[in-house]
Amino acid sequence: MGKFKLIVTITIVGMLFFAFLGGCESEKAAQPSLGNKVANLIVVAGNIKDDLSTGDKDKLKVDGPRLEEVWAGFEDTVKAKYPDSYAKVETFLDPALAGIKADPVDVKIMHQLLDQLIQTLEELKSKIPADPAK
Repeated sequence: MGKFKLIVTITIVGMLFFAFLGGCESEKAAQPSLGNKVANLIVVAGNIKDDLSTGDKDKLKVDGPRLEEVWAGFEDTVKAKYPDSYAKVETFLDPALAGIKADPVDVKIMHQLLDQLIQTLEELKSKIPADPAK
């Protein structure tokens, strides 16, 4: 009877261990790819352009900080893997972030900066290999 309990215990521990490992893999799979993160930043920049076009200052106050938040989530990866693209993104992102905070916001300049930022992000996105899992 003692051996039976030991075998059952080892089996249960083994099953829990593999279930835990499977859960870790699921979390990795659930993480967006770098390409998806860049695409998300492009959407945020486009939303800001829309906010500027419509004059929606309340929405701009929400979307403006999101630009920095989203970029902060993966900028170190871009800096390490694509240093030239990182520098170019920062060239347009930093003044755009400052321009969003200005009062009044220079809509014409902001549209130009955001257009350049979006173009740079599109270039970066084209350098990123497709996700092999898909």
